[in-house]
Amino acid sequence: MEKSSFNKNNDPLLNRILFLLPVSSGGGGVHSIVQETIGMRRIGVQAKIAVPKKHRLKFIKKYEDIDVVEDLFLGFEIHELGELSKKFDVIVGTIYTSMKLVKKVVDDNPGIQAAYYVQDYEPLFSKPNTPEWQEARDSYTLVPNAILFAKTDWICQKVYEEHGVHVKKVSPSIDHDVYKPDPLAKKRAGLEDKIVISAMIRPKTPRRGAERTMCLLKRIYEHFGDKVHIEIFGCTEADPLFQELERNFKHTNNGELTRLGVAAVLQKSDCFIDLSDYQAFGRTGLEAMACGSFIISTKYGGVYEYTVDKFNGFLVDPFEEIILSCFLEKINKKEKLNYLKINSLQTASYYSIHKAAISEVIIL
Repeated sequence: MEKSSFNKNNDPLLNRILFLLPVSSGGGGVHSIVQETIGMRRIGVQAKIAVPKKHRLKFIKKYEDIDVVEDLFLGFEIHELGELSKKFDVIVGTIYTSMKLVKKVVDDNPGIQAAYYVQDYEPLFSKPNTPEWQEARDSYTLVPNAILFAKTDWICQKVYEEHGVHVKKVSPSIDHDVYKPDPLAKKRAGLEDKIVISAMIRPKTPRRGAERTMCLLKRIYEHFGDKVHIEIFGCTEADPLFQELERNFKHTNNGELTRLGVAAVLQKSDCFIDLSDYQAFGRTGLEAMACGSFIISTKYGGVYEYTVDKFNGFLVDPFEEIILSCFLEKINKKEKLNYLKINSLQTASYYSIHKAAISEVIIL
């Protein structure tokens, strides 16, 4: 088996890149890795994603719309990773739990360049001083000479402020083959005379603000009545945590969706709501814009990367009661609604898989 001989003077397009994803599934962060790896392959870079062998078929099923999906995902057992990595020049951790694996690989194979795709500030996921919190904090400095990169200024600044580590900025990506406008979507669904509002409800992740989002949706329905149509996705109706939420208003729960399913909901939507505690990026918000919807989003975190208040959405404090009047007038007047939706479409057009892939390849 050919051993990697990484050289920083090499043509970056010749680097063989392995993203390490030791999880069973995932959301927006996983989508980023998948579509950006595909973007790298499109420009001739040998790039793959290593996932636990027992979960490989799950990933293949989830991304079955990708024609190279069988070749894209490599299954691994931990004891196989060192040998597997010898076929690559760069190994990229993608979550804090992956960095100890990255360290083991480069300790055993010093010719491989280590990198870390920082997709959130993950110490915020755990209570301070717990083992998980400490492992997340340690991940940013665990591997000497690793290249850290992230897609928002907020993440770069947060890691530098907390750890004194410089994180390179890369471009976010949107898959415009999946997330694109469909001007007839509302008509086909019999909703052309409705204001369609959507939201992701994921109660198993408390920072996503499921309870307050459902409460806001109820207030919106009470204001508009049947003039509004509300669609949610992200959890099943039978989820015990969902059953504990405010549900006493008319809405459609689409359950857990694939990328294509999410796009189908967003293409019908006039407005997408995200009342997370914070968003390191907020991929679904930008995907909503790409489908022609404006957003109501938390003002905390990295959403400023693409959201401009009152231009393509509204930025709100999710911890305070939201004053509906500030945006209900915009929703209720067609010309103001169109202004927000057109600006959203234009904003999303600035981001692409190709641009993101290039931005990553040149820093690796």
